[in-house]
Amino acid sequence: EMEPRGRFRSFTPEDGLGAGSVFSIIQDRNGAYWFGTHGGASRYDGGEWRTFTTEDGLPSNNATALYEDRDGNIWVGTHGGGMAWYDGRQWTTITKKDGLPSSVRVFRQDNEGIFWLGTRGSGVVRYDHQAYLRWIRRLESLHHGRRASRDIHLRDDVRSRGTTLGRRPERRGGP
Repeated sequence: EMEPRGRFRSFTPEDGLGAGSVFSIIQDRNGAYWFGTHGGASRYDGGEWRTFTTEDGLPSNNATALYEDRDGNIWVGTHGGGMAWYDGRQWTTITKKDGLPSSVRVFRQDNEGIFWLGTRGSGVVRYDHQAYLRWIRRLESLHHGRRASRDIHLRDDVRSRGTTLGRRPERRGGP
């Protein structure tokens, strides 16, 4: 059980965390915490740990991004392996061989159910759960010419794509 408010408790691989470095944390609708690490995606329900790895269906153990969609699926973006989502029973993966950039850093789902993926080095990807991925224009970062999306902010009327040094708004209906 979690410690009372105002106290800190560290969790390490000895406790069940996948690795000592944590890149992403979310709490799912059931109250469990998910941690993205170099050792996979670790789930902690307040009592037990479970770490999902490539042996369980992740495309890479470098879990850098986590997201829970509106249906309760847990999405994991990886460095070097693409992405996967977990429906509570099994993992479904999409990788570079499917056309996805190999490193996914952030997920967002808009009001229409469309996913927007921020990548490392390949800008922003739009994914609509169909059999294909649709790219939108790559973003040129303001930082040393690299393309990087670290965060994506979705609002009702404007999509803002986070880049290395700022945001660039995109009006609905086109890039």
